[in-house]
Amino acid sequence: MVSFSSEWIALGPGVRFKELHRNVALNRWTILVDAEPGAAFPAHEHTQDEEIFMISGDLCFDDVELGPGDFYFSPKGSLHATHHTRTGCRCIIIQAM
Repeated sequence: MVSFSSEWIALGPGVRFKELHRNVALNRWTILVDAEPGAAFPAHEHTQDEEIFMISGDLCFDDVELGPGDFYFSPKGSLHATHHTRTGCRCIIIQAM
């Protein structure tokens, strides 16, 4: 089943997302994420591969700093420290639901 939600959903303080695509059979979705300057997202482990495409701003975690146009792939089982943004960011993420 494929679904789409045009509503923004709060993910945490200063972070929200909008669902762009959902594949229930694969337990994966594509989301558009907006984060305000200074926002952070807790450390986490990936249960599936994750792909991040940066549209604007910056996103930092571990020893990685992403900016506009950057793409980052995290394989299943990856562990990440807290993600944070200094200037705010917008990115597309494909990940496990």
